[in-house]
Amino acid sequence: MARRSCTTKRRPTQVTGNPFRGNTSHPKPKAYFADLRDMPKCVTKDTMSKQFRVFIVPSDIQSILDRLRSKVGLRVIEETAPSSKPIEAESPVRKRSLWIKEKDYVPVRCYLLPDRGADIKMRYIPRQSHWIVHSEGAEGLEFSGCGYDGKTLVEGRFYFQNDMLIDDTIWPKRKEFIDRADKVFRITKKQLRWSKELDAYIGENAEHFRKNGGKFATRIRPDGEPAYVDEHILKH
Repeated sequence: MARRSCTTKRRPTQVTGNPFRGNTSHPKPKAYFADLRDMPKCVTKDTMSKQFRVFIVPSDIQSILDRLRSKVGLRVIEETAPSSKPIEAESPVRKRSLWIKEKDYVPVRCYLLPDRGADIKMRYIPRQSHWIVHSEGAEGLEFSGCGYDGKTLVEGRFYFQNDMLIDDTIWPKRKEFIDRADKVFRITKKQLRWSKELDAYIGENAEHFRKNGGKFATRIRPDGEPAYVDEHILKH
């Protein structure tokens, strides 16, 4: 697919290969981008990534994780760490949200590594005195959202970038990573039901949760309250 025209005068150069593996002629990158929102506007987000949205409760997450571990040897890495060494976790589900006051939502914020040789870089955040996974260059899939408190389930997302920006050049990530990441997507989707109304995939236990009175929400508003999905949409 051709990239869209840029709003700036200079267009990034797209190349093949990996600057971190066997290419000593490429200069060391001057800066990394911790978030896609920090990237130059001339880099089109949708051509650099793949994603899908989900409504899955913790038991759905565990079922998916067990399946992925048996099929691709998946590892779970915490988004943050006290040092430059990534922390491997048994489960992506955290016990309590650090951002939602007076609520007991259980959010997910981690990276799924489908390859034992995955290249993971960490970036230090001085203001918060901890390290964070460098998302734009990571050979991992970002898994986030799915806040859950037993009454409300917040939408989640599986996401990965298939290339990265270094200086003014767009570099593709390793083919091995792309192939494995696509396989993770296929396996995960097969365990879920697609909802055209929600534009998202729904887990079996999440379906039971909703039918028994639970509510779906697309996000948590700034005031800490859920933005609920309209009930008439779910009745279709």
